[in-house]
Amino acid sequence: VLERIYMEIKMLKAKNGDCFIISHIDRKGNRHNIVIDGGPARAFQVNEAVLKAANAEGIDLMILTHTDDDHIGGLLKFFEKMEEEQINIGKVLYNSPAVLANRFLTDYTGEHDLLISQRSRDHSYKQAISLEERLRERNLLNTDIIACDMEPIRVGDIQIDILSPDEEQLKNLNQHWERESYSDRDHAGTTNDHCQSIQVLQEKEEHIATSIANSSSIAFLLTYEGKKALFLGDANPKVITESLKRRGYDKNNKLHVEYTKLAHHGSRYNTSYEMLERLDCDKFLISTEGNRHGHPNKETLAKIIKLKEEGRCVNFYFNYPHALLTREEEDEYRVHCEQKVEFTME
Repeated sequence: VLERIYMEIKMLKAKNGDCFIISHIDRKGNRHNIVIDGGPARAFQVNEAVLKAANAEGIDLMILTHTDDDHIGGLLKFFEKMEEEQINIGKVLYNSPAVLANRFLTDYTGEHDLLISQRSRDHSYKQAISLEERLRERNLLNTDIIACDMEPIRVGDIQIDILSPDEEQLKNLNQHWERESYSDRDHAGTTNDHCQSIQVLQEKEEHIATSIANSSSIAFLLTYEGKKALFLGDANPKVITESLKRRGYDKNNKLHVEYTKLAHHGSRYNTSYEMLERLDCDKFLISTEGNRHGHPNKETLAKIIKLKEEGRCVNFYFNYPHALLTREEEDEYRVHCEQKVEFTME
């Protein structure tokens, strides 16, 4: 008999990106690992040992939420570093260019494939090989699109329900492929809204993200032992809201979740009041070191604070040090901010 049944979430330090490992021991005593994204390439060195340790145990499921560098660059490094026979992965969720072209009956040229720089065995030259090709070689590539309302995925005692993207978002991506690199993002500016008051930010007009790449991001609801957590990738809040509506969640019937991984590193454009009104959650995870785009936005925290129940404390957890709120604001609005990277559900 197992002494303790629990699930652990690790929010790795992934620079400006996302990299999560979810682990649990099921009721039969078997250990399971789920890897979500890998951060940018420059984060791989920081997380290489952790990712390789998970691979040694076995990665049941790897989720590549979308193809922006700050989510997938580290995984490209992972596949580059690992010899083929060392890769120990059960299944990969990835809306690859070939899968989208096949689903929407369009021409596939391979120009959008993500490339791995793979050394030959004698190290005499480098050969470019696509991630898609590597996954296909090992029979890891899903043959159909990953989209909301597909059949739930089981990993041990965990159930995963896909909330985003919808088919329309993937169709749009297939027609107008968009992939932001760090060089693109550098020009977006680094100003933040941290000096503005909660009250001022709560009165601002809301604007929602329009990025094609982010709107195609995989997001999902995880259920373990009756408890739930939301992992929102960089998803568009409109898509998440529609998924919650279809499941019957509204202001009077909220989805209770233990944790919500906020979309797009806490960007104001990826968290909406309409989505938050359908959630009952007081623990939010934010992944970013915060030196690009002004992420996380204080406005995102202000939205959550505005809708929280009176007298209830809300908790924000970061994988890097942040000082978005003053001590006075934390006390006035009953908010707790903490740098923390490991969480449990039991």
